[in-house]
Amino acid sequence: MTPESEQAHRDRVNVWAAIGIVFLLVAVVGIVKLFVNHEDLQRCVDSGRRNCASVQTAPREGVVTPVR
Repeated sequence: MTPESEQAHRDRVNVWAAIGIVFLLVAVVGIVKLFVNHEDLQRCVDSGRRNCASVQTAPREGVVTPVR
């Protein structure tokens, strides 16, 4: 290999390594954020509160009959 092609290969490897490190950092930050959110939710539930998490309900579709 010529010195130019070796340098080009090193540059490509360095770029891919940098992309990999950025990807791993983003993944680690996301996982830590999930752990923190879970810990906050657990602390809320342990304190006895009932409105710690919002529960999504299905939208009403079709004909809705009035309730008396």
